[in-house]
Amino acid sequence: MKKLFKIFILFIFFFASLIYFFSKDNLYFLLEKELEKNKIVISNEKINFNFIGLSLKDFDIYYDGIKVAKVEELNVDYSFRNFKKILIKSSSKEVGNLNGEFDILNLKFQATFKATSKIKNKYGSLLRQLKRKNGAYLYEYQL
Repeated sequence: MKKLFKIFILFIFFFASLIYFFSKDNLYFLLEKELEKNKIVISNEKINFNFIGLSLKDFDIYYDGIKVAKVEELNVDYSFRNFKKILIKSSSKEVGNLNGEFDILNLKFQATFKATSKIKNKYGSLLRQLKRKNGAYLYEYQL
């Protein structure tokens, strides 16, 4: 029993070390390149890498050269409780709050957000195409 416990502790330590030493900045810049292929550019961001993820502060999102939104904060964290998901939280006065998750095994992104009145007025036709759940909009994307 003690040997099994030691193996379990070593596995947890190895897994935590792998996440901690994994190059999050390279992963972020790879994501930025992929977004650029779809004409989406993130600029003026302040990046802070932490133990289990990263956070971006005060950045602008451009689509096809047009400024779409100013976002105050975006956090991307790895969940130890549910190891197959990456958690995403964002807040913006301009756009609204977003909570999302990316399922690593199924390659599925799911997000819910509460849109501000400005976004509802400006992008109402786009929002009508999204599902609504408890007063929030639901977006799902399967890779």
